[in-house]
Amino acid sequence: MDWAILSLFSSITLSIIIILDKRLISVKIDRIEAYYAWLALSMLFISGFVYLIWGFGDNLNFTKLLTAYGGGLFWGAGLVLFFLGVKKEEASRAAAIFQTFPLFVFLFAVTFLGENILLIQMIAIVSIVVGAAMISLGKVSLKGIFKPSKALPLLVFASFFVGVGFFVNKLALDMLPVATVYIFRAIGMATTLLVFFRPSLLFEMFKNMKDTETRNLLILNPFILAPLAVAFMMNATSRGPVSLVSVIIATSPMFVFLFTVGLSKTKLWRIGEPLVKDVLLVKGVSVGMIVAGIIILQIT
Repeated sequence: MDWAILSLFSSITLSIIIILDKRLISVKIDRIEAYYAWLALSMLFISGFVYLIWGFGDNLNFTKLLTAYGGGLFWGAGLVLFFLGVKKEEASRAAAIFQTFPLFVFLFAVTFLGENILLIQMIAIVSIVVGAAMISLGKVSLKGIFKPSKALPLLVFASFFVGVGFFVNKLALDMLPVATVYIFRAIGMATTLLVFFRPSLLFEMFKNMKDTETRNLLILNPFILAPLAVAFMMNATSRGPVSLVSVIIATSPMFVFLFTVGLSKTKLWRIGEPLVKDVLLVKGVSVGMIVAGIIILQIT
């Protein structure tokens, strides 16, 4: 069960990344494209580091490498959409919607592997969809409780693309060593992110490095925490069933919510998370529905 422990570590690390990303893209970095450039730079740097230590491995061919690279392209597209969504949404809600990607992994398994859908699995799907809809609501009020968030479409598509990326990378991990998939997945993601690069972004990046907090967050998040979370995730995926790995990683909304509540009781940051009683109730029920639905979906 080492894959379960690795998945849990990935989930916890991912939740911290999401909160720090919210701080970076909502407060510290003016242009989101500059953060894409930082992410791409970190991915290329870390993939080069991985290559120097582990190399590419043996028995490589174009199809295998293209599979790993293609998975990275899908992950990159999902990441871009997620950041667009999280800039308009609260971290815990955005994370919860984004983390429904195991639903798409499950659907791919049904379509391509011929798995049957049981009644309890249909109930789980309804639980996930309703939970995602509830958690994407704007501020709770009697008049506006059913008003959807503008970020919902972006986050749903982000979840879909990441689900495809997760599934494709599982195929790649069945053919290639973890280090090789890591490298080409990172290159694929960097390719997507660099589409948005413009020379004018260099001025923004230099500006980011002058601010101490921004510089520290950029070092911690893209260059340390993100590679660590991916390493946990890919090693878990290579060792265990992708459905169970994905569902454990999808528990990160709970950790985001808990960390958010913890931060709200300190004066460390203001992260824009309203924590009044009604909002806490909706958040708690919604996250519970999503997580419970995904767990039921994956264990049945």
